[in-house]
Amino acid sequence: MLLLAAQAATPAPIDPIRCLLLSGVATQNSDANIAEAGKYASLYWMGRVNGVMPNANLVQQLSAAVKTMQGANLQIEAQRCGDEMKRRGEDMQQAGNALQAQARAAAPAK
Repeated sequence: MLLLAAQAATPAPIDPIRCLLLSGVATQNSDANIAEAGKYASLYWMGRVNGVMPNANLVQQLSAAVKTMQGANLQIEAQRCGDEMKRRGEDMQQAGNALQAQARAAAPAK
């Protein structure tokens, strides 16, 4: 019974194709800020897609994603994609800060 509770609490993995599709839609937004964010998000998600499916047929994959997203709460899906990007961005910032600290510590005294 505990295993079932743990499985129910675990969120579904992020599908980079679905996120790529949603970010592509955002690039068409009439709000310039949202369209710009969609462009950057598209680059991020395209990199994720290439990482797991380097030879993917994007037309086929995106068309299939559209069909699976019918009736889905797109706002919730977009939030999940955005949260993942934010988390990875924070990871990058922490790594950069740690590397800068290491470089300062290793620098010869003046």
